[in-house]
Amino acid sequence: MAKLTKPQAAFAKALAERDALLPEWSKALRTLRKHAAAAWDEDDGTYKALFAPLGAVQAPKKRRAKTKPAEAPVAAPA
Repeated sequence: MAKLTKPQAAFAKALAERDALLPEWSKALRTLRKHAAAAWDEDDGTYKALFAPLGAVQAPKKRRAKTKPAEAPVAAPA
């Protein structure tokens, strides 16, 4: 148990330090979103793509061009 106590304490300390940064980071992200919205006020797609959740933005799929169906030969009247 003694070998586990020191790493566990270091881990708890690191988590506490990380959690202390969260309010400042959230405020910075809010500010960034406001500035980005102002910068791209005429290009809503760029703003949405920039702040989209992971995996939501993807390249458009290439589609084949539609072809006309082949016309059947006209049968001569008998």
